[in-house]
Amino acid sequence: MLAIMLSYATVMRHGQRFETVRVLSQASPLDKRHALIQQRALAIAYHAVLGVALIGFIWEMAHGATGAFTLICFVGGTTHMLATEILRRRS
Repeated sequence: MLAIMLSYATVMRHGQRFETVRVLSQASPLDKRHALIQQRALAIAYHAVLGVALIGFIWEMAHGATGAFTLICFVGGTTHMLATEILRRRS
């Protein structure tokens, strides 16, 4: 986990000379294309975390014990359902 955080910080710090990294690291997107890129990147990251959490949950169930992956799946699923309902009502 530390290596992932450090490599991300390094890219953000030293990648500022590249237009793509500079634009995507800004708080608000400049145009719709950059907002779409951010949204797709977030979706890919979400699916990766979801896949790891589900595999870990299945592993825990196969060994007959619940643990951190069960909690991650519960929090992720609950948050996803609540966010979907809230966003649906807002639009």
